[in-house]
Amino acid sequence: MPRFTLLTPGSTIVFEYQRGPSEAHDLRLAVLRARRDNPDALEYRLFETGFRREIFVDESGTYLDDEGSKTAATNGGVAFSMKLDASEYRAIILNLQANTKQAHRLRQIAREYSFAPRAMPNLDRLVGSVVKVHVSFADLIQVAVGMVNEETSVSSVSERNKLVLKQTEAEITEWIKNRRACEDANKVTPIVEDRGSTIDRYYREEEDIRLLSAEVSALLDTKT
Repeated sequence: MPRFTLLTPGSTIVFEYQRGPSEAHDLRLAVLRARRDNPDALEYRLFETGFRREIFVDESGTYLDDEGSKTAATNGGVAFSMKLDASEYRAIILNLQANTKQAHRLRQIAREYSFAPRAMPNLDRLVGSVVKVHVSFADLIQVAVGMVNEETSVSSVSERNKLVLKQTEAEITEWIKNRRACEDANKVTPIVEDRGSTIDRYYREEEDIRLLSAEVSALLDTKT
């Protein structure tokens, strides 16, 4: 809980992330602080820079609160976002359409601070599934199926959590048989190559014997 980890107004959690190929232009900071009016909740502010110590600690070593960080950023020529709550932060980072009065403004902020240029509506769900204390492959399958359903606009209750395949059962069965046949063939490849070498050696030796036989016959004919 924030009240136990972010104890003072100067306490922060800072994440630096790179939203594009250029370290010079694409580094950003996500700054988390405990809300003053509700220490159990977080507030967020995004800065258009990589990590800079002077935004959070002044020359005397004092940790700055949110207002102090804003002033330090302004003095350093660093742009920053407005203060955000959790839902607004999620909408910006994942580049999602927010359903609030601030939707237009959040879209503008997302142009500079989102993780990627396109929306990533399922990233937090996927990460959430991975970091659960108890996670199974079935959990990941359900998240993946949900992501596909959203992409394909599946809305029917009967179709939800079902992944419709383009291939028929017979086609899938045939593909599995062919794949297993390829695996079996790969396993016996060394044996086949060894036997091929043996057959080549047999033909060479047979040819040598035929030549020797012809020479012996010729010698016998000359003696007679």
